[in-house]
Amino acid sequence: MLKPHYILLLLMVASITTTSTIYCINNELYPSGGGSASHSPTINPALDKWKGYKFGLFIHWGIYSQLSDLMPVEASDLASWPMDWGSRQNNNPKITTREQMKKYRDFYFDLNKSFNPKRFDPNIWASAAWEAGMRYVVMTTKHHDGFNMYHTKLDDYGVMGKDCPFKRDAFGETMKAFKKRGFSTGAYYSKADWHRRDFWEPNTFAESRFPNYEPMSNPNLWKSFVNYTQGQVQEIMEQYAPDILWFDGGWIRPPQSDLGMANISHHAKQVKKDVIVVNRAGAYFEDYLTPEQGGIPFATFEKPWEVCMTMATQWGYKRDDVYKSMPELIHLLLSAISNGGNLLLDVGPDPDGQLPREALDRLKEFSKWMKFNDQGIHDTVPIYPYHFISTVNEQTNQVFFLTRRDRQVYAFMIIKEGEKLPKQVYMPFVTERLIGDLPFRLNKVYILPLEQQQQALSFHFKEYLIINLPDKLDIPYQYTLTFKLSE
Repeated sequence: MLKPHYILLLLMVASITTTSTIYCINNELYPSGGGSASHSPTINPALDKWKGYKFGLFIHWGIYSQLSDLMPVEASDLASWPMDWGSRQNNNPKITTREQMKKYRDFYFDLNKSFNPKRFDPNIWASAAWEAGMRYVVMTTKHHDGFNMYHTKLDDYGVMGKDCPFKRDAFGETMKAFKKRGFSTGAYYSKADWHRRDFWEPNTFAESRFPNYEPMSNPNLWKSFVNYTQGQVQEIMEQYAPDILWFDGGWIRPPQSDLGMANISHHAKQVKKDVIVVNRAGAYFEDYLTPEQGGIPFATFEKPWEVCMTMATQWGYKRDDVYKSMPELIHLLLSAISNGGNLLLDVGPDPDGQLPREALDRLKEFSKWMKFNDQGIHDTVPIYPYHFISTVNEQTNQVFFLTRRDRQVYAFMIIKEGEKLPKQVYMPFVTERLIGDLPFRLNKVYILPLEQQQQALSFHFKEYLIINLPDKLDIPYQYTLTFKLSE
């Protein structure tokens, strides 16, 4: 029996063990199974491959990328939200009257006339993301503002519209570049559309992000919007065949706002049988869950999930935005994958069509780190106890994140900048017969990278595993010291 020389982190929001559980992440209620299972009796086989990707790029781009150059940046979220009257205190604090909001909305909707990113080159994005270890991409086809980033024939409000000088299929070109590089691709689509006259009816002031009329009281107008939405999703499937349909706008759902997700999912799967449908916060037709901005569960559960987070503070581009540090980003990635999820990391391209320098710098740092650690990232599964703080050494707590690939176990030990390496590493979660709850007879311990694995480390057991580190480690390491435990 292990002595209490450690702290095991179990900061669980809820224990999720059955298909009838209702749980909460970021103030959104999610049924575990339930609605999804009733309409999807079989698990989508594409999910197994998707779960192995572990790390993806979220590209949040639209006409809102121009906002921080055109208005005082006081909003907490510039990606369309400054138009929402109900959110104006956080996202448009200078707006105090409806008349001001009407003028602002006119200004915002006219941003299509100046959207012309002349330095747009998605091949640069794809190369940087691939080298960083990302293996799937999700990009906006249309955010809540209704501006289409793809070539649609159902609306003139978009990149190919007569009033937009860009005249290029931004989404299509991006998907082509990423597919060529080897990525799995995803299409983000907002179920809301504030530019549509059949969503925000022009004769009534829109008080919130919802339709500004009761769909049940005006079925013809709502049917028009439903037909438009279903038509656009069908366009996206037929033109680009994405691997993932990533629906945002979870507040647009039955019974008040029924878009017919059964039809949408059915017709999408007729185009691509194994397309993954992500109806976030919609309960039904939700192949995997999408907690955002820090909503990382601290335990595994049955349903697949990804956490989507911004690399900086905002989803879209903001001039002089503050970016997360590399130690923080590495910590986020390891937190997600050690608990069985994926990390979809968001970047907002600027109005010229370039990734911000800070974002490219972070991707380059990921590339350096991933070069020596990717085998413990991609195609791995979680292993108990997932995330562990060893307090055996009273001078320095040793923080570990665990993953497993087949019978190989990887223990990522966090290394703080400027911190001296200890002479010994203590792993109370490893005994002579177990790693966590996995029967395991430890034979060799290596430090990644691969080319150094002929140099096994010495170790012994004193109720738990103690690894001896050499006086000098002549290998590149940063942010983590990663151990490979082999039978």
